[in-house]
Amino acid sequence: MAENSGRLAGRVAVVTGGANGIGAAFAKHLATEGAAVVIGDLEDAAATIGDIEASGGTATGRIANVADQEQVDALMQAAVDEYGQLDILLNNAGYFTNITYNSVMDIDPDEWDTVMRINIKGVWHCVKAALPHLRKSASGDRPAKIISVASTTPLSGAPYMLHYITSKGGVIALTRGLAKELGDDNICVNALSLGLTESPRMLESGTFEERRAIMNNMRSLKRAQTPEDCTGAAVYLASADSDFVTGQSLVIDGGMVFR
Repeated sequence: MAENSGRLAGRVAVVTGGANGIGAAFAKHLATEGAAVVIGDLEDAAATIGDIEASGGTATGRIANVADQEQVDALMQAAVDEYGQLDILLNNAGYFTNITYNSVMDIDPDEWDTVMRINIKGVWHCVKAALPHLRKSASGDRPAKIISVASTTPLSGAPYMLHYITSKGGVIALTRGLAKELGDDNICVNALSLGLTESPRMLESGTFEERRAIMNNMRSLKRAQTPEDCTGAAVYLASADSDFVTGQSLVIDGGMVFR
C-alpha cells in the first residue's frame, strides 16, 4: 500500500453502497484522510474511484450485494488480498429511496422483507464477513472500527415508514450489542444517525422537494443536509480520535432531534 498522510494513513476501509451519494462522500473523505478504500456496491464505482485517484487517494471497487453472504465474504477478502489488511468497515448500503410510504396496515409484506434483508441482515452479513480480518487488525495497539449508518427516524418516530424506521432502529440495537460483544477484541462499534440528506439519489426520487421546506424549518440549522455534512463524523469514528468511543449513535441532522 502506498505511503500517504492523514488521520487514517495506513488504514484500509470497506465502504458498502459507496458508488454514489452519501456512500461516495464517505469513501472520498476516508481516502482524503489517507485510507485505502474498497467500495462494495451493486453499481459500478468507477466514477467515485476515479475521483479518489485524481485527488491522490487509493481506492478499488467490487460489485457486491450486502444481502448475499457469499458476495460480502468475497468483498472483505478482496480488500485483504489487495491491501493486506482490513481496519474499518463502514456499513452504508441501505434501502430507502424506493420505499412506499404507507400506514402500518398497508405496508406490502414483500417490501417489508426487502427493507429488513438489506438494512439489517445486510449489516449482519458484512460484520460477519469482516470480523475475522478486523480481529487481526485490532490485535495491535489501535482498535479496528465498525461504523453503520442508521437514521434519526426511529428516534423521532416518523410515521408511514414503519418498516424503514424499524430497520434503522435495529441498526442502533445491533451497534450496542456488538459494542459489548466485541469490546474484548479491541473493536469499536458505532452508528451514524443521519437526518434526511439531499443526495443525488434522493433528489431523483421525486419525494424530496415536498419535504425539504418542512425538514429545514424543523432543524436548528435551517438548511438542507448534504452528504458532505455527514463525512466528518465518519472520519472521527474511523480515526484514533474515537478509540475510546463505542456503542454510540451519533446524530447528524442539523439539530432537529435531540437525545
